[in-house]
Amino acid sequence: MKFVRHYSPQAHEFCASKGNTPKLIAYNSLPGGWNLVIMDALDIDNDCFPQRPGSYRLLSEISVLDRQPLKETITSLIRELHNHNDGYVHGDLRDTNFVVRDDKHFMLLDFDWAGPIQQTHYPMYVNRKDIRQPDSAWDGQKIVAEHDLDMLNYLFHPEQDVREPAAKRRHIFSEGSLMVI
Repeated sequence: MKFVRHYSPQAHEFCASKGNTPKLIAYNSLPGGWNLVIMDALDIDNDCFPQRPGSYRLLSEISVLDRQPLKETITSLIRELHNHNDGYVHGDLRDTNFVVRDDKHFMLLDFDWAGPIQQTHYPMYVNRKDIRQPDSAWDGQKIVAEHDLDMLNYLFHPEQDVREPAAKRRHIFSEGSLMVI
């Protein structure tokens, strides 16, 4: 269960219908602009013990080499999401938003930034300092399908990213201009 300002139950339910997101049990709008989201619980291994049969592990804890068997399956789901009805974007495809059971089974989490293509925008204060983001992913900007695909490419091929690591990039704003140093 969680409380969020923005959530896409449509994107969540589509991924759940494919078996790649926990079932959405309830989604309710609350006073004050908050939403209540309740979904099925997952057995997520916290690495304190050997992995329990059937439990999930965070993709962030799996080496890039060991992630490769999931690349096509995950990419296929995201492309289907982009083409479902008029299309949806996820917007936050970091390795911490995937949990993996084995080479074929995964769950996508966190639909807080998700929504219809061309209608969904990044929230304010996107962390670009510590988290690698697509080049045009800025506060308030539209989230586009290419951003999702860019993040997937980074998840499976971080060596192909020729930019400096996120923590080394700095952006300075001044009266309508942007300078990258």
